[in-house]
Amino acid sequence: MNQVGRCTKGGSHFRNRARGDASFDRIRLMKTIRRRNLVTAALVGVVAFIAAGSRAADPLPSWNETSTKKAILEFVEKVTN
Repeated sequence: MNQVGRCTKGGSHFRNRARGDASFDRIRLMKTIRRRNLVTAALVGVVAFIAAGSRAADPLPSWNETSTKKAILEFVEKVTN
């Protein structure tokens, strides 16, 4: 072990720490939070990707293809762009 209390022969320096050590607990908590944030970001990305794909589908699927539907969709397209 070197002067800072870290194991220099490969592996993590956590092996030499007691389980109740405050620094060990703090680092473990930070890793848990980082992992949770990464999973949350991944899920948000997946949901955004799915939502973008569903927007490309027919915006009024229960309506018949009539001139009224076409006129409404053209109007909405014109005012939103």
